[in-house]
Amino acid sequence: MPRKERLTKVIDGDTFMTASRKNPIRLANVDEPKKSAPGGSVATKALKDLIQGETVSIDAVARDIYARTVAKVKVGRQSVNKAGKADSSDSFDVKGTSVCPASPNSSATHQLRHCAPISSVPELPSP
Repeated sequence: MPRKERLTKVIDGDTFMTASRKNPIRLANVDEPKKSAPGGSVATKALKDLIQGETVSIDAVARDIYARTVAKVKVGRQSVNKAGKADSSDSFDVKGTSVCPASPNSSATHQLRHCAPISSVPELPSP
């Protein structure tokens, strides 16, 4: 069941913090460049423009190897994961995006680390 949480900080184009969690939340099926990588500042700004200061609905689907919650995220009724895509494919519409798990740009290792189903990842204590 999705939880509503207040966003406190956008870390990069696919990761952010909320007031009620110790670990960041990573957008499911989205792989944006880090802030310091080419296209990273554009991706970070796009996510900030969409969700900065908002209350978001978080539907956790997995935990990654960095203990981040991987989630489907919405602002109101708008999917942040699918934002800007007229064709409704599962990616964030910023140059440099690749889709997980079916992207030709994402390796099998990336898919396992970042896209493992929640049932296959050990449960971590709630914040």
